[in-house]
Amino acid sequence: MNVIFRAILAVRRKLARSLILLVLMILIFSALISEAVVKNSIVSLKENLNKNFRAGFTVSTGAKMGGGMVGSGDVNEKDGKKGDADVSNTGMTLTQAKEISKLEGIEATNFLNNELLASKKYKLVENERRGISLDKNKGSDVRILAIFVNESKLYADFLNGRYEIKQGRGLEKEGENEMLVHEEFAQLNHVKLGDTLNFRLNGKNLKLKVVGIFAGKDSQSNGFASEMAENRLFVNFKTLEKMSKNLRVQQASYFVKEPKMVEATIAKAKTLNLPWDNLNVADNFEKNKGLYQTIENVEKLLNTMLIVISVVGILVLGFVLLFWFRGRIHEIGTLIAIGKSKGEVFLQLVMELIVIATISFVPAILVGNLTSGVMTETILEQAESEETGNTNSLTVNRKELGPADYMGVYMLGLTVILLAIGSASISTMRLTPKQILTKMK
Repeated sequence: MNVIFRAILAVRRKLARSLILLVLMILIFSALISEAVVKNSIVSLKENLNKNFRAGFTVSTGAKMGGGMVGSGDVNEKDGKKGDADVSNTGMTLTQAKEISKLEGIEATNFLNNELLASKKYKLVENERRGISLDKNKGSDVRILAIFVNESKLYADFLNGRYEIKQGRGLEKEGENEMLVHEEFAQLNHVKLGDTLNFRLNGKNLKLKVVGIFAGKDSQSNGFASEMAENRLFVNFKTLEKMSKNLRVQQASYFVKEPKMVEATIAKAKTLNLPWDNLNVADNFEKNKGLYQTIENVEKLLNTMLIVISVVGILVLGFVLLFWFRGRIHEIGTLIAIGKSKGEVFLQLVMELIVIATISFVPAILVGNLTSGVMTETILEQAESEETGNTNSLTVNRKELGPADYMGVYMLGLTVILLAIGSASISTMRLTPKQILTKMK
C-alpha cells in the first residue's frame, strides 16, 4: 500500500479531525487569496498609472505648448516666412537641453517645439461652434500648428490617453520627415497612410510622410480652428533639427526611472550652467505625489498582512497539529513496529495534510474572492490614515488572479502547512523508535 493511498484512508477514517483541519486550511488559503487579489489589483493600478503618467519634469521658456502660442515668430501669409527670425529662436539651445538628458536617473527625453506650417493645399477642420478663423482671405496660406517631438508616445495627451493612434504607428526618436495627422483632418483632405504632404516653414519646402493617424479631442474647445486638436500635426523633432542651424528648444520633458527621483534630479539639473532665470521648471510628479504615496502605503500594508497571515497560520495550525500528533502516537508507534521508518511515517502525515489542503483550496477560492472587496476597503482606509495617504482619487479596479497566481498562493499555503507540521512534529519525531513504542504503553 503506497503512501498516498494510506494518507487518503487516514483522512477518511478520522472525519472529525480532518474537518477541523479542513476549516483551518480554508481560512488560511482564503486570507492568502484575498491578499493576493488585492495585491494584484494594486499592481495593475500602479502599472496603469505608470503607463498613463510618467514621472519627471519639464524645462520650458513659458510658451504655451500644444496650443497656439508659438515662440518662433509670426508666419508671413504670403510665403510662410518669419521676418528676420530663425526657426525657434527662443528657449534653451539644443546642446543645453541634451546636457540635462545625460544626468543619472533620466531614462527618456522628449523635446518639443511648436511651429506654424504654411500651405495653400489643405483645409482646416471647422470648429463646431464656428470658431474664429485667421485664414479667411481667398488664396492665402492656411497655417497649421505642427508640434515637433522626439517621440509622440511621450507627448502628454498620448500618455494620458486623450489621443490614441488609430492607424499606423507613432513618431519614433530616430525618425525624420514623418508626421501624424488627426483622423478628421485626414478625412477632410483625403489623406491616407503613406501619403506625402507638402508644407513651407521658414521659407523652406517641407515634405512629410504620414506614418500614423490619431484620434482625440482637447478637454476645452479652442477659439481658433488652427489650434484645434483635429488640425494639429505631429512631426519628428529631428526634422526641425536638420532644418535649423541655431535651433532652440521651447520645452524639454525629462522622465526618470522612479518617481522618488524627480526632486533630486531637478536639483542636479539646476547645478548645470544654464540660464535658469529665463527658464521655467515644472515637476509633473508633484500633483500625483499623494497618489503614489498612498499606493506605497497600501503595498507596505499588504506585505505586512502577508507576513501576519503566514505567522498566524503557522502558529494556529502548529498548535492544532501538536495535539494531532500526540493523539496519533499509538498509530505512529504501530507503523514503526511493523517496520516503517520515521521518515516514511512523517511523509504519510505530510501527504494527509496535502490531501486536506488540496480539498480546502476550492472553497477557499470562493471565500477569498468574496472577501477581497472588504479587504480592499479596509486597507485603503488604513492607508488613508497615514499622514501622506490620500484615497479620495484612488479607484481600485478588481484584477482577477490567473492560474499562475493561484498556483503561487497554493504553494505559499503548502509552505505554511509544512512549517507548521515541521514545528509540531518535533516533540514526537525526535524520539527514538524505542521511546515512541514505550509511550504506547
